[in-house]
Amino acid sequence: MTLLLHRPTGRVWSDGTDAGNPGGVMSWHPGTGEVRRFADDPQLAAFADGRLYGVSDDGSLVAVGRPVVHRGSKVDLAVVRLSDGAELLRTKRHLVYDVVFGAGGDVLLVEAFRSKPRRYVFDAASGGFDDRGELGIDYRTFTGERDPLANRFLSSAEGAAGRVISTDLVNGEVDEVTVPIPGVVRSIQFLGGGERLLVQSEEGVHCLTERWEPVWDAPVVGKVHVVPDGSLVCVEQFSTAHNPWGVEIVLDAVTGARVSQIESFEGRGRLACGLTGTAMLLHGGRSLDLASGEVSDAIVVPGFVEPREKDWAWG
Repeated sequence: MTLLLHRPTGRVWSDGTDAGNPGGVMSWHPGTGEVRRFADDPQLAAFADGRLYGVSDDGSLVAVGRPVVHRGSKVDLAVVRLSDGAELLRTKRHLVYDVVFGAGGDVLLVEAFRSKPRRYVFDAASGGFDDRGELGIDYRTFTGERDPLANRFLSSAEGAAGRVISTDLVNGEVDEVTVPIPGVVRSIQFLGGGERLLVQSEEGVHCLTERWEPVWDAPVVGKVHVVPDGSLVCVEQFSTAHNPWGVEIVLDAVTGARVSQIESFEGRGRLACGLTGTAMLLHGGRSLDLASGEVSDAIVVPGFVEPREKDWAWG
C-alpha cells in the first residue's frame, strides 16, 4: 500500500495499491484541496494503474511501475516527467522494490530483487537516465533515508552491530560508518531539517546529531514516524500483549520524553504517512492527530472509499 507525504511540496501521493483508493496514481494537497489524478491527464493516463515508487524533490518527476513477465517476474519501471508525460527512463530488467531520488532529481537509486542497489544518472545529452551499475555494498533502501543537508543516502547495515551504510549519490562511493548505537541498526531517518537523526536499534530509538553525537534515547522498539511539523516522534507497535491492534507511543522530538500512548482499534488503519502539523494519515484515508489522539470521523482524502473488511483485517 503506497501513501506518502512529499514534504517539499506538501502533497500526499497515493496509488491503486491502497485498498481505499480505486482511482490509481494521484496527488492531493491537504491545504488547498487540489487533486491531480493521472487518469484525468491524457499524457499520464497510461501510468495511472501503476505502483508509485517515488517523487523527485521539486515534484516534477515520478517513478511508477507495474509487474510484468519479462524473462521472469519483473517490474516495468518508468521515470516520467509530469509536465509532458515524457519517459526519462523505461526498463524491465529488474524486479524493483524501491526507488530513491537524489537531490535535484538527477540521480536514482533502484533496489531490486537479488541485486545490490543500482545507480542511474541523468544525461543531459540523451535526455534520460543512464545505468551506472550496482553499488559496492548490498543494503535495503527502505531502512534508510536521504540526507536533507547532503546528497547522500544513509541506510542500516544488516547484521552488523552499530554500523550504517553511507552512499554518496554524486559519485556512487559507498562507506560503512560506526555509530554509538548498541545492537544492530534497524532504520535511520532525519529529524527536522537534517541536523538530527533518529536511529532505531534492537533496544530502542536513539536521537543523534548529524555528527553522530547522542542527544536522547527512548527504550521503545517499533516502526518510527515523525509528524510533519517535527514536534513529535511516534513509535508504532503493531500488536501488544493487551491490544492485538497495536499502539502508538508518542515521544517529544526535542527531549525523547514519553508524551502519550494511543491505542489502536479494529478497522482504524495503521499509520501511513504524515498529513499536516501533528496529524498522520492512516491507511484507508482517515487521519490521526498524534497530539490529541483523535481519529477523524470521515475519510479525509478526496476520492478514497471505505475499504471492505477483508482489505483491513489483519490476519
